[in-house]
Amino acid sequence: MTTSSAPSLIDRLPALVERAAIPRDGLTDYGVAAPTDQRYAVSGMPKPCAAKVDGESGYTPGLFREWDGGRIALRQTVVGYSEATGAEVLSRLTAATRDCAEWADGDRQVRITQSESVERPTGVDGFLGFCTSVRKPDQVYWMCAAFLARGNLVSCVYTFRGDGPQGALDDLHAILPRAVDRLVNA
Repeated sequence: MTTSSAPSLIDRLPALVERAAIPRDGLTDYGVAAPTDQRYAVSGMPKPCAAKVDGESGYTPGLFREWDGGRIALRQTVVGYSEATGAEVLSRLTAATRDCAEWADGDRQVRITQSESVERPTGVDGFLGFCTSVRKPDQVYWMCAAFLARGNLVSCVYTFRGDGPQGALDDLHAILPRAVDRLVNA
C-alpha cells in the first residue's frame, strides 16, 4: 500500500507564482503581444525606499515580466514566500517605509506624490499602493505601484507614464482587476 501526500508549499510555490502572473499574452488589448522582458529568479520583490523586510528569507521564487509599447508601460513581479504570508511581508514593508517619502535608486531620485491615491482592490489579504515622480539626469516620469498579497504570494504591479501621474494611476487602476484575478485564482 502506498500513500501519497500533498506537495509541500516549497514544491508548489513556482507554479503558484506562474499562475499569479498576468499571462504573457495578457496585454494584447493594449497593443503588446508579449512581454518585452521576462526573468525567473529566486529573489525578493522590488521595494520602496530599498527597505529590508523580515520574512523574505527562505525560498522565494519570483517571476518578472515587463510589457512596454502599444498603449502601456507595465512591470509585474510575483514572489512566493516559504516562511511568511504575503500579507505579513506587506505589513512589514508598510511599517518599514511609513516615514519614507523619497529615496535614491541608482541615478534616479524617487519621491512619493501625495496627490494620487491607489485604491485597494477587493479580494486581497494585504495591500500597499503609491505613486511617485522619478527624476533621472535627463528625464522625469511618473510611476504608480500596487503590492497585492494573497496567501504566500505578493504581486507587485507598476505602471509608468511620461505625461503625468494621473495617467500612470489610470493605467494602474485599469490593470489591477487582471492582476487581482490572477493572484486570487492562483
